[in-house]
Amino acid sequence: MTAPVLTLPDINKEFQLFVDVSGQTAQGVLTQEWARKRKPIGFVSKILDPVSRGWPTCLQAIVVVTLLVEDAKKVTFGAPLVVYTPHDVKNILQQKAEKWLTDSRLLKYEAILISSPGLDLKTTSAQNPAQFLFGEASEKLLHDCIEIVELQTKVRPDLEDQELEGGEKWFIESSAKVVEGKRKSRYAVVDSKLGEVVESGPLKAGWSAQACELYALLRALRRLKGRRGTPSMPLKWYILLGKFGKKEG
Repeated sequence: MTAPVLTLPDINKEFQLFVDVSGQTAQGVLTQEWARKRKPIGFVSKILDPVSRGWPTCLQAIVVVTLLVEDAKKVTFGAPLVVYTPHDVKNILQQKAEKWLTDSRLLKYEAILISSPGLDLKTTSAQNPAQFLFGEASEKLLHDCIEIVELQTKVRPDLEDQELEGGEKWFIESSAKVVEGKRKSRYAVVDSKLGEVVESGPLKAGWSAQACELYALLRALRRLKGRRGTPSMPLKWYILLGKFGKKEG
C-alpha cells in the first residue's frame, strides 16, 4: 500500500471535509471530486483545548468541526464546503451546547458553523476516512447524539430536577455573611408541610455560601434516607453535588 497522492485544490469546485475526534486530537481529510472519485487535498489535525477534552465526544465534535473548518478555509478560499461527520453537530449546538459552553464560545461556534455562507454540515454513517488516520475506527457510527449526551451528562439515574409526587417536601436554606465584623455561616432544613425546622445549626466561619448550601442539601438527603421526599434548592447545586459524589465514589 502506498501513501495517497494529494490533489491540487480547485476553488471553482466544491470541497468535502471529513472530520473525527480521537482522544484529545481532532483530525480531518479535505477532499474534492476528481474523475467521479474523491481525492484528498490535505490532512489536518488539531489538539483539543484542556476544557473541551473533558466533554462528551458528541459535544467535542462541535469544537473539532470548528477548528478544522477554520483550517480548511485557508485552502478553500470561500468555495462551497460540505462537512461530513458521524455526529449531529447542528442539533447538538442548538439543543445541548448552551449547558456546557460559555456565551463567548457558543457565539463563536454558531457564527462559524451555522451562519457561514457556503458551509453545509451533514451527518453520515458512511465510513469516514478521517477515522483511519490513527488506526482503525473505534466508535460506532450509528448513534443518537442527543441521547448519548443526555446519558453521559446525567448525574445519576435516580436524581431528577422535577418534584416527586407525594412524600416529604422540604426546603433548605443557608447563609454566609459578616455580622458585626465577624463572618457567620448557618444552614436550615424546613418541613414545608408542617412549617417546622427539621434541622439547623452553625457552620464553619470560613465556609462559602455555596459550601453551606451543599452541606444543607447533604443533611436533608441523609435525613430522607429510606423515605420518599423532595429537598428544594437551586438545580445547579444538585449537579455539582452529583459530580463531586461521582469523583469521590
